[in-house]
Amino acid sequence: MRPRIPCCAVLIVAVLVGGAVQTSYGQQIGRIPGVYDVVTRPDSASYRTFSTGDYQLIYPADARNEAEQMAQILRDSTATTHDIVGQAEPRRPMPIVLNGYNDRANGFVRPLPFKQEIEIPSTRTPSLTARYASWFEAVGPHELTHALQAEYRGGFGVGRVIDWFAPDVTRALNLSAPRGWVEGAAVYRESQNGSGAGRLRLPAALMPYRAAMGSDDPWKMAHALHPPRYTQPFDRHYLGGGQVFQHLVEHADNPDEPYAFFHRALAWNYRFPLLGYGAAIWYGTKTPISRLSDEFIAAEQDREAERVAALGTLTQATPVTASRRGLNHRRPLWTHPDTLVAYRSGYRTVPGVYRVHVPSGRAERVAAHARTADAHLHLSPDSQAVWMSRLRPARTVPTQSIADAETINLHTGTRTSQSERARLFAPAPTSEEAFWAAQVDGPVHRLVRWPAGSKAEAEPIATVELSPRTRIQQVATHPTTNQTVALLNHAGDHALHTVTYDAEARRIDIEPLFRFEDAAIYDVSWGPEGDRLAISADPTGVPNVFVLELDTETAHRVTNEPYGALEPALDPAGQRLAYVRYAYQRHDLVTVPVAPTEWTQWSGGFWNDDAPAHPPEHAASVKAEPSAIDDDIARADDQPYRARRHMRPRMVYPTAPFDLDELESPPPGTQLGLGIGMGVAGADPLQRWAYRAKMYYQAGDVWGEARLQTGRWWGQPSLSAYRRPYTTTVSVRQENPTAVVPRQAGVEERGVELAFWQPYTLRSNVHRSLVQVQWRSEFRQTRLFADFIEEQPLRSRVTLRPQLLYAYRLQQNTRDLIPRTGWVVSASPFVDAWTDGITAGRALNLGSSVYLPWLGRFNTGLRVGIQTLSQNRSAIFDLDTFVPRGYSDVALPQGTYARFDLDVVQPIAYPDRGSTLLGVMAHAFYVYGTAQTLRDVHSEVPALSSATVGLGARLRLGYNLPVDVRVGASYRFRDDEWRGTFR
Repeated sequence: MRPRIPCCAVLIVAVLVGGAVQTSYGQQIGRIPGVYDVVTRPDSASYRTFSTGDYQLIYPADARNEAEQMAQILRDSTATTHDIVGQAEPRRPMPIVLNGYNDRANGFVRPLPFKQEIEIPSTRTPSLTARYASWFEAVGPHELTHALQAEYRGGFGVGRVIDWFAPDVTRALNLSAPRGWVEGAAVYRESQNGSGAGRLRLPAALMPYRAAMGSDDPWKMAHALHPPRYTQPFDRHYLGGGQVFQHLVEHADNPDEPYAFFHRALAWNYRFPLLGYGAAIWYGTKTPISRLSDEFIAAEQDREAERVAALGTLTQATPVTASRRGLNHRRPLWTHPDTLVAYRSGYRTVPGVYRVHVPSGRAERVAAHARTADAHLHLSPDSQAVWMSRLRPARTVPTQSIADAETINLHTGTRTSQSERARLFAPAPTSEEAFWAAQVDGPVHRLVRWPAGSKAEAEPIATVELSPRTRIQQVATHPTTNQTVALLNHAGDHALHTVTYDAEARRIDIEPLFRFEDAAIYDVSWGPEGDRLAISADPTGVPNVFVLELDTETAHRVTNEPYGALEPALDPAGQRLAYVRYAYQRHDLVTVPVAPTEWTQWSGGFWNDDAPAHPPEHAASVKAEPSAIDDDIARADDQPYRARRHMRPRMVYPTAPFDLDELESPPPGTQLGLGIGMGVAGADPLQRWAYRAKMYYQAGDVWGEARLQTGRWWGQPSLSAYRRPYTTTVSVRQENPTAVVPRQAGVEERGVELAFWQPYTLRSNVHRSLVQVQWRSEFRQTRLFADFIEEQPLRSRVTLRPQLLYAYRLQQNTRDLIPRTGWVVSASPFVDAWTDGITAGRALNLGSSVYLPWLGRFNTGLRVGIQTLSQNRSAIFDLDTFVPRGYSDVALPQGTYARFDLDVVQPIAYPDRGSTLLGVMAHAFYVYGTAQTLRDVHSEVPALSSATVGLGARLRLGYNLPVDVRVGASYRFRDDEWRGTFR
């Protein structure tokens, strides 16, 4: 039986475009889909809510201050954001959800259901927050731009009609543009907040864009407006989209209306969304997209060439390893005069800590290991281990990750946990059994001295709480003298501070050391004798390496790189300096001699003054003056969050069910025809509960379905009830002439279903191990109906359909199309546990796949697998993917079958670009080969065997819908013939 069309085009559009703007927290194998999904949050996450003006704040019970700050920031940002977006008309207070349980700081706008959702802990990515006063001031205006774009309403058209019934669908359509167009407007908005802030202003954020425009493969609009999947940088659509938006503003026809192009594009798409956003951009800019792209490239390449020419003589550094696109080195540390350790990753490189032999450039993996966004590594005092932090995902809550400190032994690769659920970043060990770290508690950062190897209940040895506007970027300790410096960011101003610890009083003192007049400092490391610090900073407009002489209080500029020099490290002999040089699609590891006579003394710095970020002398806590909060926000009455208050229907839509089998000349008999009805769907902003229901008239009767699901409890349980029709072919005996003929009859199906789905993360540190369980139990009744059949009683059954998936050590590099290593086992039983006299169905589908890394250096995917099926009647499972390719016309009767597979997938190109006008993006092209054989275990029937070769493409359609298309030819050994295949 072919699938039925369940609803009108409006709902289909909602599902298609909604995927582009909803955040996914992980692979969801076997999950039951819905227009509105539920989200699992920790049991301890208790929320309150208040409304003020255009916004409804939903926040953790202990985060009232943070909620007020966000409300004020959004209010202050609204006017400027409205200027950019245009006619946004919020329907009712916009839900703003704040979360405090996750250290993977993020913010997003989701149209289904419509809301902004923002993590309270500040992100550790310097390119986002380096020059902002706070994380909220960076993320609030950015997400507000998306939200107001979703709320855009301009004139009468398709969007207005849909808006009457399903405003969330209209919001999804408004955000259905190329991702770079949507993000570009938000990046432009975030870059208007202050001097040097935002990804269009901060030099570290500009590195990838500048390197691309200075390369022989510059970003065209086909690159800049579309997210890459296999090509660095993976935030290209943010960086490139922002530059395209800025280019269009700078070249606006009317300088008094710089955003008119964006308003026109929004209006066109609102009225005619089904024509594609490429036409909207053409209409908005009044320029064909191809010419727009040419003008953008020409202007930006000229600008970049002029900038690089003005830099003068560039640093001639010596590469340590071969430079190739996609290969990244981060945080090099010297362990011996000829050996570095660094974090290394790449297109075909397993991420982790590597030992690099400097004279030969040979790299050896110490341990595969994940890292946080700041990529901080710190060497232990004895140089036998590296310290770093890692985000550990919660076992059963996919939306939660907590940062903890870990060490990796450089000889054995052994990992040792140094804290448990302590929310620690950037650990720096001392010579004693303790380490320094930044502890994140919502927007507040604490500098803590923590006991090494502690458990979940551990408390810091000492702590100093910084103001909400002060963030700890890094702590560095000298390996022998225990001298410690902290790099602090106070409201966008960066400064180095000395840190001392009084063990008797358990007191931490912080004193100012050095800052630039107006620059971001990105990292710091000690020289071997403790008299020098090596830092990277951007007072020149490009991140470069500087050396600070502590004895003479002088600063020297060491490098002059065109795009960026980061993370310097002085070798133990004081002869060489290693650092990371950014180039197009890579971070190269290079060295230069330590030659102070060739360094340039830098006078634009301040020593030991009242640098903006240090607390008063001997103070254990510093409280900055809070931002001014409007009285109505401060006095707004709050109340506990109750999901039931938000469960009104968010979508009311027409539905038109139709059985596609009726288009293929079925045998005479019952025809269901076209149905007509209405459906509703909804969810609360926290997505604790979601529901959908529909009722329709078809074939002379009333039918319906309803489903309720919750994320409050383990397994996201759902309850469904239904009464629906479909058709099937039956054999009927006729009298004259006597014969058995096929006729089409209707089937009435009614029942209830209880289901749950639960993931459980066993391990997630480069290699991922997990268990996913799904359970569906159903009471179902069926009966035939047709003019030629007497009325029949309902026949009942209770069916159990559990599913289990176990994945062990799955690992996939950036450009691998299938996992590089790992083992996956699955089991899918089907059991009619009870019937009222009809034959009970029994089936079991087992599968096992092993992924082999033998050709991983070429990103070649290899998989061997076995799958078995045992069934007591045919058609229990959909067997399209079970029978070997080329045998789709073969039906399998009852019996036990085993299938053996060998798959090879070889990428041949990664274009990662698309057509803005057509809304099609090509991510990768590949060739594949598959060999399969299927045998009946208990029969001598010849096996069904095939060999398939073909071409595949990873595409994105309509800007947002990912598809994997394969076209091939299968050789059927049984019939000695070729069959075309398509998937």
